[in-house]
Amino acid sequence: MSSRRSTVLMVVVVMMHAKSELRCGMRFERSPLEQWFTEHPGPYRFNLGSTAVGALSRDDLARFLPEGFDLLGDWAYGEPAGDRRLRERLADAYGCTASQVLLTHGAVEANFLALTCLLRAGDEVIGQYPVYPQVPCVVEGLGSRFLPWFLPADDAPLDWSALDALWGPKTRLVVLNFPHSPTGRQLTFEDRAALNRRLDAWPDTLVLLDEVYEGVGIGATAELTHKHHPRWLVSNSVSKSWGLPGARVGWLIAPEAVINDAVVWREHLSLSLASSAVALVNALWPQRQNLLAWNQALLERNQAIVNACDWSASVKRPRLSASTGTFLLGCEQWLDDRQFARALYQTSRTFVVPASTVGYPGYLRIGFGHRDAEQLRGGLNELAAALNALT
Repeated sequence: MSSRRSTVLMVVVVMMHAKSELRCGMRFERSPLEQWFTEHPGPYRFNLGSTAVGALSRDDLARFLPEGFDLLGDWAYGEPAGDRRLRERLADAYGCTASQVLLTHGAVEANFLALTCLLRAGDEVIGQYPVYPQVPCVVEGLGSRFLPWFLPADDAPLDWSALDALWGPKTRLVVLNFPHSPTGRQLTFEDRAALNRRLDAWPDTLVLLDEVYEGVGIGATAELTHKHHPRWLVSNSVSKSWGLPGARVGWLIAPEAVINDAVVWREHLSLSLASSAVALVNALWPQRQNLLAWNQALLERNQAIVNACDWSASVKRPRLSASTGTFLLGCEQWLDDRQFARALYQTSRTFVVPASTVGYPGYLRIGFGHRDAEQLRGGLNELAAALNALT
């Protein structure tokens, strides 16, 4: 073999090895929340595990869709960046351009694309914690470091000094989730201003805001907000506030350079969204305020059902989150939330989420966005009986 051919072969082998190293090095741990769902499948007798409002049925959709709309829709390929009409609508709502909008498979893909496009091994990410479990899993899987900025379960103010102590020259990103699940905490105008002042002093740091629960809360509007600061990115979807989790229509709002990189990733991940799902969202867009108001009325009805439940004195009173359709529930004594939730699932097929899967051990995360009021009452009664039996 000639020396030139040998050298070329060696280069190819080294390149293949480098790619293998990169591929093998990108390992993602399972999300503890999603793993809990996987290990405790339905059918359930009662399901108290879902956040926000329940999924819309065909009859529900008929209230808001234009007459004659075909739910089967169009099954052609969509554009890699997403339907132009919906991107322009989102751009108008967020105060940006369509080139700064990418349609994604839910907010989960939007978050994944933002993280993979922005982070490199050795970067640091400050994450509001608890945050959606996907975020630390992906950050660590990319070889970056996740630094938790703890968010208390009560109404204590945000600890800005703790954030300042976490920030350093390697900080590439601050990840936030507001409205926050399951506490329902909102990001106030003063909070935004405090973070923007820090961004002015941290020129290499960006913010990713997961606002998937925006519009869920009672009295909330469909008005979306992006221009907190030029270096804010936003992920969102129609899953929570619209009640369309199965449509898998989400979006990422980001600088054009990030969107261009994300499109390349999309070409190798999911290519495009289902055209029929996008057509559905476009058809509902003019009715989105009415749709949100209808869903919010459902949460208001269900709040009264939760408040009327017969909890024993030793059960920590539910702290309802009108912003996310959830609340945290515990006991005066320490609750092994996973053991309790597993036993409830096995004995009565009542499904609840142990809050340790989302960062609050010792509590249960309960969803009350049911469209069927009797299902909610039945599930809460089973839960209350099991908790009351612990006393």
